[in-house]
Amino acid sequence: MVRVRSRSKSAVPDWHAQFLAMLPAIKTHAKFTFRHLDAEAREEAVQETVCNVCVAFKRLFDLGKADIAYPTVLASYGVKQVKEGRKVGGKLNCRDVMSTYCQTRKGLTVER
Repeated sequence: MVRVRSRSKSAVPDWHAQFLAMLPAIKTHAKFTFRHLDAEAREEAVQETVCNVCVAFKRLFDLGKADIAYPTVLASYGVKQVKEGRKVGGKLNCRDVMSTYCQTRKGLTVER
């Protein structure tokens, strides 16, 4: 009989607690930066910033450099990524005029 160990769905990764400790400072920085946007766009930008920061922090943790990760520096990085139109898990296409990346990169405006 072969026993297969299954990973519990409630298992929390090691880096998760460190990231959650930094999350309030990251959100505060992002909300302040995107304060000029309307409520819906601001919340979307803040969440996109959190996603970018989460991926960056996970990468630092995997490289063994989690001790040099500071919330304000990571938040600034995440905000810059959002302003550049970089989304987590998506490809950047500069030839698609409907993508926000193309619109910000080329200075295009899509009108009706």
